[in-house]
Amino acid sequence: MLTDTLMQRLVRQSLERMYNQEFEASEQLVSKVHTLYPNHPVYPLIKALNLYWKHLPITETTPVYSTYQAYLEQCVALSKARLEKNPEELEGTFFALSAYSYLVLQSSEAGNYLKAVGQAKRMYSYMKKGFNLTEKNPEFFLPTGVYNYYAEQYPESHPMVKPLMWFFANGDKAKGLEQMKIGMHRSTFTKVEAAYRLLDVYSKHEAKPAVAMEYAAQLSERYPRNLLFVARHAEFLVILGKPGAAQPYLKRLESSNKPMFQRVAQVLQAYIEEKYEKDDASALRGYLAGEGLPANEKQLIRDFYATAYAGTARIYARQKNISKAREYYKKAQDVAESHSTLEEAAQFLKKN
Repeated sequence: MLTDTLMQRLVRQSLERMYNQEFEASEQLVSKVHTLYPNHPVYPLIKALNLYWKHLPITETTPVYSTYQAYLEQCVALSKARLEKNPEELEGTFFALSAYSYLVLQSSEAGNYLKAVGQAKRMYSYMKKGFNLTEKNPEFFLPTGVYNYYAEQYPESHPMVKPLMWFFANGDKAKGLEQMKIGMHRSTFTKVEAAYRLLDVYSKHEAKPAVAMEYAAQLSERYPRNLLFVARHAEFLVILGKPGAAQPYLKRLESSNKPMFQRVAQVLQAYIEEKYEKDDASALRGYLAGEGLPANEKQLIRDFYATAYAGTARIYARQKNISKAREYYKKAQDVAESHSTLEEAAQFLKKN
């Protein structure tokens, strides 16, 4: 893949179609790669990623979960076969690392943080090799940057895993951010993932929504059919005081056939009503309306639920209903990953 320009072009085009939710076209393109290189790990990895984005969120109860996991395990097996022939091969290391990364991500998104750490241990030997390969191949900047950032951030956000982190080398948040940025600019295949990880980091942990919106805008404009990217773009427009500019994106979410994204639009509209229109009654109805989603979908959009719970708490606090405000701030704490939401809830609960 490092030398075959046709293969690079087919893989790049397949990923572009995948991120824009054009799954049939994506699979047709990667099937051509499979014909050229039937034992290359890129094929099962992209097949897995197509399932991931098509059925977002994938959990152990999702009908295609076993197929998704099987593709990732096939990617690992093919990668290991390459490494048995040449332990220093870049592609075998990269694809094993990538497949394990998605297994870790799936457990983390499902809220199973202890399982995520366990899977990260399986990944770690490939990760350590990747530390030294960034200059040989820029695709390694993303996993190395994510590792450096989250080796520090993950135990801060999830203290229950901290005793298990002795196994891993220390990270460096500033270095991790810089490496992810380099990966976004210099890589071919991990460019989109790098942009989304940077968006997530700047919004949840660095409390810099204006920076996060730059990445969200790039992603939603390039992949307009990807509702997760659209949702994040709308989120930052609303938070940054541009509710009018957010309306076209909210309408796309509202008109989708995905209740999860309809709920995102509902929360953001309630936020607009609370913050900009000063209509607490209407905002409260919107914030409280969406408890019927399946647990796995709630988990994926947990920060939007945290926004709804915090908004509900603020309204109850203004109504002098302190017990209800405490109840909803505690709910926000249970699901939030955003530093600003957690800080708001902690300050209120400390005083009340």
